[in-house]
Amino acid sequence: MMSKSGFGWDEGKYMITVEENSIWDEYVKVDPTAKSMRFKFFPYFSVWHEIFRKDRATGERAKDEKATADAIREEEAMETRDYYVPTADWNPEEGFVSNDGDQTRAEMNIDPTTHSSSAPKPNSDKIKKRKKPQAAPEDRLVDMVSSFCQDANARLGTLTKVLQTEFGDLEKCAEVENAVAEIEGIDENEQLVIVQRLHNKPKDMHLFFSMPLHKRARLVRLMLNGRF
Repeated sequence: MMSKSGFGWDEGKYMITVEENSIWDEYVKVDPTAKSMRFKFFPYFSVWHEIFRKDRATGERAKDEKATADAIREEEAMETRDYYVPTADWNPEEGFVSNDGDQTRAEMNIDPTTHSSSAPKPNSDKIKKRKKPQAAPEDRLVDMVSSFCQDANARLGTLTKVLQTEFGDLEKCAEVENAVAEIEGIDENEQLVIVQRLHNKPKDMHLFFSMPLHKRARLVRLMLNGRF
């Protein structure tokens, strides 16, 4: 609708504007469902725009996810990598000989003639470092999904509150518009002025609805003449 010639948007009144009634009549013939949008207020249009603007896809989040995935793969590779640790090799004739070729029999104080099955053996724990416990990829995926769901729930809660408030205001606006339309002797532009005032001033709206029809007409004329 906004892209059509003759239509516009009033930032102060939060409503769609039309240059000529004939333009509106022709548009309604094409789209009958738009008939009820004439003189309707949309006070929360900026809130809707802000909510959906934040949910638009951008490259920034995708970049963060790629960096996170690369970091996870690098961490897994580091944790599963084996490291070589020099150890002593046992020779029953020569005693312990280290990997760099230096004999260590004197240092170990071992007699080769007393070799038995009880001779010390290299500790396998020194050959490889123990692997650190790490979370399974499935657990990490669950954490990521849980975090996303929590954020989505918070956004849906905010959106629900906005919808409830906006629908309540729209129903009240429709009630005010219908009541003002029953008053004779004022044109559509004057009706629009009164509807906007009653919507912006709840006390005036309560006073308006508390009066019978003939007193409502007098109150409206006083408002239009600037005497109320």
